[in-house]
Amino acid sequence: MCIGVISDPKPFKNLRNQITPEIFKWIGGRTDPHPKGKICELTIYLILPNKQELVMYFKYGSESIGPPPEVSQLVIATVELTDPWYGECKAGFANQRK
Repeated sequence: MCIGVISDPKPFKNLRNQITPEIFKWIGGRTDPHPKGKICELTIYLILPNKQELVMYFKYGSESIGPPPEVSQLVIATVELTDPWYGECKAGFANQRK
Protein backbone atom coordinates (compact mmCIF):
# COMPACT_ATOMS: atom_id res chain seq x y z
CA MET A 1 0.00 0.00 0.00
CA CYS A 2 1.23 3.46 -0.79
CA ILE A 3 0.00 6.43 1.22
CA GLY A 4 0.57 9.99 0.15
CA VAL A 5 -1.02 13.31 -0.66
CA ILE A 6 -2.35 14.21 -4.08
CA SER A 7 -1.50 17.85 -4.71
CA ASP A 8 -4.41 18.54 -7.08
CA PRO A 9 -7.84 17.74 -5.60
CA LYS A 10 -9.69 18.52 -8.88
CA PRO A 11 -9.53 14.94 -10.23
CA PHE A 12 -11.10 13.68 -7.01
CA LYS A 13 -13.89 16.21 -7.36
CA ASN A 14 -14.53 14.73 -10.82
CA LEU A 15 -14.53 11.26 -9.29
CA ARG A 16 -17.25 12.31 -6.89
CA ASN A 17 -19.52 12.69 -9.93
CA GLN A 18 -19.24 8.91 -10.34
CA ILE A 19 -20.85 8.45 -6.92
CA THR A 20 -24.46 8.52 -8.00
CA PRO A 21 -27.57 7.66 -5.95
CA GLU A 22 -27.48 4.19 -7.54
CA ILE A 23 -24.17 3.49 -5.76
CA PHE A 24 -25.75 3.96 -2.33
CA LYS A 25 -28.18 1.08 -2.80
CA TRP A 26 -25.14 -1.25 -2.60
CA ILE A 27 -24.08 -0.12 0.88
CA GLY A 28 -23.58 -3.24 2.98
CA GLY A 29 -22.40 -6.67 1.96
CA ARG A 30 -23.21 -8.97 -0.91
CA THR A 31 -21.87 -12.51 -1.28
CA ASP A 32 -22.44 -14.73 -4.29
CA PRO A 33 -23.90 -17.94 -2.82
CA HIS A 34 -22.47 -20.00 -5.71
CA PRO A 35 -19.22 -18.34 -6.80
CA LYS A 36 -17.45 -19.75 -9.86
CA GLY A 37 -13.68 -19.55 -10.17
CA LYS A 38 -11.22 -17.95 -7.79
CA ILE A 39 -12.80 -16.08 -4.87
CA CYS A 40 -12.61 -12.29 -5.24
CA GLU A 41 -13.38 -9.70 -2.59
CA LEU A 42 -13.97 -5.99 -3.13
CA THR A 43 -14.42 -3.52 -0.28
CA ILE A 44 -15.16 0.14 -0.94
CA TYR A 45 -15.21 2.78 1.78
CA LEU A 46 -16.97 6.08 1.23
CA ILE A 47 -16.46 8.86 3.75
CA LEU A 48 -19.17 11.48 3.57
CA PRO A 49 -18.60 15.19 4.27
CA ASN A 50 -20.16 14.67 7.73
CA LYS A 51 -17.42 12.03 8.40
CA GLN A 52 -19.93 9.16 8.22
CA GLU A 53 -18.24 6.07 6.80
CA LEU A 54 -20.18 3.80 4.44
CA VAL A 55 -18.92 0.42 3.30
CA MET A 56 -19.72 -1.76 0.31
CA TYR A 57 -18.46 -5.35 0.31
CA PHE A 58 -18.70 -7.87 -2.51
CA LYS A 59 -17.51 -11.47 -2.52
CA TYR A 60 -17.83 -13.33 -5.79
CA GLY A 61 -16.02 -15.73 -8.11
CA SER A 62 -13.60 -14.70 -10.87
CA GLU A 63 -15.88 -16.43 -13.35
CA SER A 64 -19.08 -15.06 -11.82
CA ILE A 65 -20.87 -11.86 -12.77
CA GLY A 66 -19.13 -9.76 -10.08
CA PRO A 67 -20.18 -6.38 -8.68
CA PRO A 68 -22.98 -4.41 -10.33
CA PRO A 69 -21.99 -2.24 -13.34
CA GLU A 70 -22.22 1.10 -11.51
CA VAL A 71 -19.85 -0.19 -8.81
CA SER A 72 -17.46 -1.61 -11.39
CA GLN A 73 -17.46 1.75 -13.22
CA LEU A 74 -16.60 3.56 -9.98
CA VAL A 75 -13.69 1.17 -9.33
CA ILE A 76 -12.37 1.56 -12.89
CA ALA A 77 -12.61 5.37 -12.68
CA THR A 78 -10.75 5.31 -9.35
CA VAL A 79 -7.96 3.11 -10.69
CA GLU A 80 -7.58 5.27 -13.81
CA LEU A 81 -7.40 8.40 -11.64
CA THR A 82 -4.85 7.04 -9.17
CA ASP A 83 -2.73 4.87 -11.48
CA PRO A 84 -0.25 7.64 -12.49
CA TRP A 85 0.20 8.66 -8.85
CA TYR A 86 0.61 5.02 -7.79
CA GLY A 87 3.26 4.49 -10.49
CA GLU A 88 5.20 7.51 -9.23
CA CYS A 89 4.91 6.28 -5.67
CA LYS A 90 6.16 2.79 -6.59
CA ALA A 91 9.06 4.27 -8.55
CA GLY A 92 9.98 6.45 -5.57
CA PHE A 93 10.06 3.41 -3.27
CA ALA A 94 12.12 1.44 -5.79
CA ASN A 95 14.66 4.30 -5.97
CA GLN A 96 14.88 4.42 -2.16
CA ARG A 97 15.83 0.74 -2.06
CA LYS A 98 18.77 1.19 -4.44
